[in-house]
Amino acid sequence: MRHIPRARRGVTGLETAIILVAFVIIAAAFSFMLLNIGFLTSQKTQTVSASSGESTTTLQVVDAVVGGFQLSDNQSRVNMTSAEFYLRLPGGGDTVDLSDSKLTITYTNVRCLGVIFPPNGTVVTLTCVNGDDDHLLEQGEIFKVYIDLSALRSSMVDPSTTSAWGLYPHPYEWWQITLKPSQGGAVTIRRTLGAINKTVEALY
Repeated sequence: MRHIPRARRGVTGLETAIILVAFVIIAAAFSFMLLNIGFLTSQKTQTVSASSGESTTTLQVVDAVVGGFQLSDNQSRVNMTSAEFYLRLPGGGDTVDLSDSKLTITYTNVRCLGVIFPPNGTVVTLTCVNGDDDHLLEQGEIFKVYIDLSALRSSMVDPSTTSAWGLYPHPYEWWQITLKPSQGGAVTIRRTLGAINKTVEALY
């Protein structure tokens, strides 16, 4: 049997210890990397799930928007005084809460913009036309949204307008209504008016 000098045995033991420490460090780094990858994957999964939930709760407008108008011989003096449309859920969409604590509705025309729901209950009225009497829009239900623009006041919009004429959309102008539920995507209804000759017109 070959005899290994004591000094050589010490060096061999030191080398072995260094190799073991290196293996431990590499194993720890590898484990840390795997944990990080696991956390990132979990976060991405949660993000995708949340995005999927947002996309399945989008509101859908049923058919046309119906506008009510105050007529005049001069088209520039014709006022759009109301808008009415119906909402439903798309196929597979989740329930949407339309109560005043969960829904915001904004109104914009070429001169001003403002939040019209909540808190002012005289401008916007939401009514379930088929289903139960709660504020939840569920599969198979339809809600009617009626917006009385004649109930708008200058203090409700920005910039504040001193003329009632400035609150209304008029022929050859665009106007916009945006519904923003607390959960799900916002829905924007934007229309540009043509010449108006009837007190009620469907706007596509």
